[in-house]
Amino acid sequence: MKIRICGKRVMKGNSKKTGNPYHFTEVHFLGSNRDVEGSTCETAIIQAEMCAPDAITVGNSFDLEYNKDGRVVSFAPCK
Repeated sequence: MKIRICGKRVMKGNSKKTGNPYHFTEVHFLGSNRDVEGSTCETAIIQAEMCAPDAITVGNSFDLEYNKDGRVVSFAPCK
């Protein structure tokens, strides 16, 4: 689906519980939901390996694809 980014937050560090490193970007966009009048704010987690955080800019459009489990499998700038 095509989305337009309205906000983002980059998260990087080490887990306090396991000590494992993490690096991902939360992207926020407007979407639609059943039984909701108007738009809803949606959040997607984009792993740094999938798209560099600097390449994600607020206001630009991206193609986003989820798998059946609701995880992001594809995220790229619109052409």
